[in-house]
Amino acid sequence: MNNRIVKLYAAYRSGCLNENIFHAYYSLLANIILNDNWDDVNEALVAEKFYERYKIPVKDGFVCQILGVGVERKEIIYENGRYHADRAKLRSYRIDNHSFEQLWKRLKDGFTEFCANWGFDCSRINVEESILRFLDAHDVDVLSLEEFYVNMHPDKFGYFWSNYLKQLSEESPKLFDFVVSISISNIMKETIFYTSNEDEHENTFSGLNIYLDSPIVFALLGMDSQARIDSCKMLVKDMVEAGCSVYVFDSNFTEVMGIMERAAGWAIDANYSLDKANNATRFFHDILEADTQKIAEFIVRAESRLNELSVTIKKTSYDFLQDSFQEDEHKLNAMIEEAYERDGRAIPDEKKRGIAVDVRAIVMIYRERCGYFSTQIQLSRHIFITLNGAIANVSKNYEAQLSINAGHIPACVSADLFGSVLWLFSPSKQMEYHRKQLLADCYVALRPSRDMLNKYIEHLANARATGEIDERTFLFLRANPAVNDALMNVTKGDYARFNANIHREVIQEIEAKANKKYEEVNKAHDNTKQHVATLTQENEKLERMINDLQARIDTRDEADFDKKCKRWSRVFTLVVVGLPLIIVHSTIEILKSNYNELSAFSMLKVGIYVFSSLIATAIYFKGKEWICQKTRNHLTKRRTKSPH
Repeated sequence: MNNRIVKLYAAYRSGCLNENIFHAYYSLLANIILNDNWDDVNEALVAEKFYERYKIPVKDGFVCQILGVGVERKEIIYENGRYHADRAKLRSYRIDNHSFEQLWKRLKDGFTEFCANWGFDCSRINVEESILRFLDAHDVDVLSLEEFYVNMHPDKFGYFWSNYLKQLSEESPKLFDFVVSISISNIMKETIFYTSNEDEHENTFSGLNIYLDSPIVFALLGMDSQARIDSCKMLVKDMVEAGCSVYVFDSNFTEVMGIMERAAGWAIDANYSLDKANNATRFFHDILEADTQKIAEFIVRAESRLNELSVTIKKTSYDFLQDSFQEDEHKLNAMIEEAYERDGRAIPDEKKRGIAVDVRAIVMIYRERCGYFSTQIQLSRHIFITLNGAIANVSKNYEAQLSINAGHIPACVSADLFGSVLWLFSPSKQMEYHRKQLLADCYVALRPSRDMLNKYIEHLANARATGEIDERTFLFLRANPAVNDALMNVTKGDYARFNANIHREVIQEIEAKANKKYEEVNKAHDNTKQHVATLTQENEKLERMINDLQARIDTRDEADFDKKCKRWSRVFTLVVVGLPLIIVHSTIEILKSNYNELSAFSMLKVGIYVFSSLIATAIYFKGKEWICQKTRNHLTKRRTKSPH
């Protein structure tokens, strides 16, 4: 593997394998020891080799933690202040890059096949080099709420690559996780540099005060892609659980409220158009359906929504003339504007106001710290977290110019970097967060740029003026959110595809997508009907089986009940009328035996005895019938009352 691939492999080892970070880097250390045939291990030399081979700058304390893994496993011996390696035991950690190379090949081949299916010939571009450039740049991209920057020059690779990643996230999670793992290598390097040297149990964030920037606030309020919303809420939730206090400076909250109030006015305006809409405007127009009452209620409840997420507004008294712990605002402002200009980004007046708010937040962090500095994020006391990589990089460079000693934690760091430190000992959570972030970045990349939207709206106005489209079609194509995806699908993010028929192609794309969705819904409906019919048949069959079984049970129970009734009826009949009948018959027989001579009187008495015997027998049968009925009624009542 070349040097760039080796670096990616290191990131893959530290992320994709979901290991404790020290354990992940221990295998890399073992290979350094084996390749250089070390018997004695020097911490400083290990750090030097880590940077030389993997481009990962590590501090001595971090190296000691990695070596500690070997000591714990009895593969490295620590005695008399020195480390000795047992190379025989370390051979089991020899890197086998087979699985990595398999995934790397699958990634490239899969993208090539994806492009072919979409009608894009990628034979003219170096696929591997393009992927490497994306992975190198991904974790330093500038994310902005107000503007979505797409390369001014045709970037076919970016469009198809972002769509490919979206497809991977849905159809091949393992390969998507592979991309996530190797796309955070720069973040992992900074994580190692800024983290604590202590072990997991000492890695506490208790007492750390965190301040969120405006884009994070908008995401927490639901004004971003769902992936970004989920990642920001996950980050804030785990900040709170780790013992951090989470705030928003009043200046940032005022900026958020101002943007929402302006967005509310534009969202309900009859002249609303896609080219002038930011995330807040789109949210009010598309999600809240431009309903004035819903929008007003949402804005009023903004602070309480943040409070529900354990985020509170930090009231400040900002005096820019204050001398104590005052930083050079003009220098910070100039450095940020220079970073934007270096990336070829325009700085309109509204963006300048946003930069001023960010500068104020950075200055307020220095004031809150009151001269305190730290080399560990966990112990920095106060820190500003941003989604804007340019602001974070400027803050890092500004702190480097201020500090005599390197490694001081700047006033502001990126949300990705803070999350990596927060989840240093929870790789699975770090992977989950970066999955959401990578997917959110793909959605941003698949939106048309502001310049493309401006050109599109201008084209629509011309088409309406020349009578090519009517007013109704114009209003639909100017404001409907479906246009964003349709425009990108038609142009593939390439300005060269923009032509005089663009509005017709957009309409055709929207209709095709609607028809496809209609067919999918119909198919799903038919499948549902078929499934319901199958379930109904199975249910009827089951009901018949249950009824048949119940009938058998009822028949058996009724037979058992009849036997029980007959048994108890016999007992009660014998006691109540059986024994008396026997006594009567016995008495009559005894009396009859006393009359041996035939006479009218004796015959009369015998006749009376016989008649009495018949009456007694009749009474017996009537009594038996009555007892049977009473016994059945009694047992029936008892069976009815019984819970079983």
